[in-house]
Amino acid sequence: RVARELSPDTEVVVVLDDGREDAPVEHVRLGACDFLHQPLRDVELQTVVQRALERRTERTSNAIYRASHAILAGTKPDQLPRVIVNLAADVLEADGVAFFRVTGERIEIGEKTGFAREELAVELASIIDRVPRDTSSPVLLPDQEGSRIRSEMALPIVIDSHLAGMLAASRSADPRPFRRGDAERMSVFASQLRLAIENARLIEKTVATERLAAVGELAAGVAHEI
Repeated sequence: RVARELSPDTEVVVVLDDGREDAPVEHVRLGACDFLHQPLRDVELQTVVQRALERRTERTSNAIYRASHAILAGTKPDQLPRVIVNLAADVLEADGVAFFRVTGERIEIGEKTGFAREELAVELASIIDRVPRDTSSPVLLPDQEGSRIRSEMALPIVIDSHLAGMLAASRSADPRPFRRGDAERMSVFASQLRLAIENARLIEKTVATERLAAVGELAAGVAHEI
C-alpha cells in the first residue's frame, strides 16, 4: 500500500510464503499487480517481472495516446499550448506545469496550470534558468536547498535552432520525485508543444501571405480603373 501511495507508476510483485489462501486476493486488492510463491524459480520470476514491466509500459502508452488524441481532436492552434500544459499536468501527476517563454536572457511565464501560488511558478522559473539550453532531453533537477519545490524537471523547446521556451513540471505538495519514466512522457508533450508552436507560426505566415496577395490584387484593380 505504501509503495503504491509513494509511486503509483511502480508495479508491485508480492512474494508469498505464509500459505494463506486469501493472501493473493488481499494483495491484489491493495494494488499488487502479481504475486509469486516461495521457493522462487528463475523462469517464473523473469516472466512475472517482464509482465509487470509490460503492464507499466502499456499504461503509460495509453495515457499518452489519450493525451495526443485530445490534443489533435480539432483543437485550435492558439489553444494548443494551454491544452498541452493541462494534459501534461494530469499525465505527469505534477502539482504545476508551465511553458516559459525565453526572450534573450529573460524567462517569462506563459501558459501554466496547477500552481497553488503564483510565487511557486516564479520560483520554478528561477530554477530552470540554470538548465542547459542546448539539451534535447528532459533534465531532472536536484532538490534546491530552501526551495518549496520538492522535485522539478524541464526541457528546452528548440525550433529551427532557436530556443522558443521551456516546458517545466514541478511537485511541491507531492513528496514523490520525478523519475526517468516521467521524463520520457514529458518528451512526448514537448514534441506536441513544438508542433503547436510551428503550426501557429505557419498559420501566421499563411495569413500574412494571403493578406499581401489581397492587397496586391486590390492595387492592381485600382491601377486598372485609373
